[in-house]
Amino acid sequence: MNSDQPKLSNSFWVRRPVIGLIAVTAGLLGQWLRHAIFPVVESLLGHNYYWGLLAIGLAGFWLVAANLHKAELRASVAGYTGGLLIWIGWFEFTFHYFAERFAIAPFQASERLISSPDLNLVQASFPILIAVLLLYGFANQHTKCNFMRWFHRNTGLSPGMPSGDLRRSIARITAMETLFVVWFCYALWLIITYFSASIYVIGGAYLLWTGWFIYLVARLLKIGRPGYAFRYGIPVGIIGWVIVVTPSHMGFYPVIWLKPFDYPLSSITALVVFVATLWLVASARSQGEGATDE
Repeated sequence: MNSDQPKLSNSFWVRRPVIGLIAVTAGLLGQWLRHAIFPVVESLLGHNYYWGLLAIGLAGFWLVAANLHKAELRASVAGYTGGLLIWIGWFEFTFHYFAERFAIAPFQASERLISSPDLNLVQASFPILIAVLLLYGFANQHTKCNFMRWFHRNTGLSPGMPSGDLRRSIARITAMETLFVVWFCYALWLIITYFSASIYVIGGAYLLWTGWFIYLVARLLKIGRPGYAFRYGIPVGIIGWVIVVTPSHMGFYPVIWLKPFDYPLSSITALVVFVATLWLVASARSQGEGATDE
């Protein structure tokens, strides 16, 4: 989440607060579609669907690499989309494949809560996530993430100010932020849900999480810089996805995003709106931002 961006835009779609609402929508629907894509690929490729997932991850990497030096809004959209594809194709592929390969058993936390083998591997990866976060984020003098800089200011552990001559790649940064936030939300909520197995703990955490989401949305709607607002809003949307998905896992309504063939109209609508939000942002131009390479 970086802040040194053009403040005004020539397009209605990337003005405050519209850009923030678009970003949250894209963040939410991206999580819907990353769940829906698994059964679609498996249906198309059968037992060879892992090869399809590997190709999806490669496409995500190519998308980020091809936009490393593009204009800010386009690079932000490419970074988010690429990060999402990398997560689908390489992260989730790894968890599913090795859970099946080594016949990892489900974990039953309670009568109603059963963690699948691949989710057990996600939980096991939590220390890796924390280690990378500490090294890449908290010990990184070039970070401009609000949370990281807040941590630095309040702990006295600042590694120093960013180098002025370091040219940042918006696409790469956005992709990394997408991967980290999805991973963090996954791992943290799996631990809360399956390790505690208490409805009171889950309910309390859910209320705190909802309050945090509302606070972030309120901040987001005040941001006037298009690129920064989009990159801030994407993680907010991913955080909001937890609010949507948690009641479904408790049996309050069906997980329609996991069943695109049973709910085709919902899935197609989510896909169309998702593509539209990204196109609106990628095709817009901020004042002082060119349409070609920076």
